[in-house]
Amino acid sequence: ILKMSNKLKLVVDKKEFHGNSRPVIYVASHGFKDDVLNTVLTVKDNVYIVFGNIDLFFNTIDGLFLWLYGCQLVDRYDKTSRNAMKKKMDRVLKIGGNLVIFAEGTWNLSPNKLMENLHWGFYDVGRENNALIVPVVTHKVGNKCYSQVLNGVELNKLNQTDIVNILYIIKKYYNRALEICDDKNIYNVIINLKGIIDSNNISLITKKLLNNYC
Repeated sequence: ILKMSNKLKLVVDKKEFHGNSRPVIYVASHGFKDDVLNTVLTVKDNVYIVFGNIDLFFNTIDGLFLWLYGCQLVDRYDKTSRNAMKKKMDRVLKIGGNLVIFAEGTWNLSPNKLMENLHWGFYDVGRENNALIVPVVTHKVGNKCYSQVLNGVELNKLNQTDIVNILYIIKKYYNRALEICDDKNIYNVIINLKGIIDSNNISLITKKLLNNYC
């Protein structure tokens, strides 16, 4: 039924993660109305959706289907509700369920911003439950949605070597981005990011990335 209701043609470009026996938190990008639906169709997993749009949940047919499918409702504008969501997420993982969360909390509609600030509750819950964090990316072009599911991230096993490898990948992508970018504002954002990464100061890089780009 979900697939039939999709208004976009879904194209899964890459799927590196194919499931395992451990708890999983899918952390998805958030940029357009149907990205929730296309994220669920991309992962092809039974997941509880962490959902923060109260008006959409209670006043639309989409809300009914969210309830039927399974979701954990949070008021993203209320600190008490956001804190309570951690306990809900923890319970889902402990009873053997998986989660999908749109950690930016709102649509990222700016072409000049890589990401909105993340809500970091998934990190705390993931570490406590030894869960894999699996990134999911969706991007809309016309009537198509392109998506990718990347490999799971081991929160409890990240070390300096992992960080260096991540930085190597970032360097590869920002160098390519600088070659093809024709927007001055985006170009300046990438140049700032390049300066931080090229400093090779791991503690500074981690702090700057978390504060300015995540």
